[in-house]
Amino acid sequence: MIVYTPLDLPKLEPDNWDTFWNIWNTHSDFAIKKSMNLGNSKTPVGATKVWRGLDIFKKVTGNRTAWECPHFDISSDLPLMYDSITRLNIKTLYRVRLLQSLVKIDPHTDDNADQWKIRGLLHYTDAKPQWYFTRPNGGEKTYATLPSNMQWFGYNDKHAWHGTDYNPDHKKILIQLYYVGSIDESILQSNIETYKDYIIEYT
Repeated sequence: MIVYTPLDLPKLEPDNWDTFWNIWNTHSDFAIKKSMNLGNSKTPVGATKVWRGLDIFKKVTGNRTAWECPHFDISSDLPLMYDSITRLNIKTLYRVRLLQSLVKIDPHTDDNADQWKIRGLLHYTDAKPQWYFTRPNGGEKTYATLPSNMQWFGYNDKHAWHGTDYNPDHKKILIQLYYVGSIDESILQSNIETYKDYIIEYT
């Protein structure tokens, strides 16, 4: 079973990095855990100092997330970046979140659903990969790699538990996309075939 593949989607990056860092440093804050998405989560409700986050795109919906982050509408300050979000062409997209891990994150599943999630690397300076996947309930780490200049990847949340190492000298910011449903199978298949040297497969 293939559980991870790079995804060829429009790149999402700031129009101006100085503007972005000003927004990030001013408006991002500790993510606060508001609810238990799974009963076996090790992180209690009310926890902070695990993630620093900022929602940069948010539609008013009934969809909630286990972690709550501040929201800043970037459409005026970073219009090209905002336009890139709309060009992702995910009709059910309702939130784009930026997250910076503040500690080592152990392997986990977010909802244990047999669905594919989309993530991207916005800011990443470590020469060594830090994001990794394991089989359910942990085990050997398989580090995720991407082709040069690629940003996006997809993984199956039920069958590929994910975690990250932590290197304080190389802080990283991850992009999380929240949408209803799962990735179109034809998109998955085309990327799996194109980037077959980068896929992760568990038997």
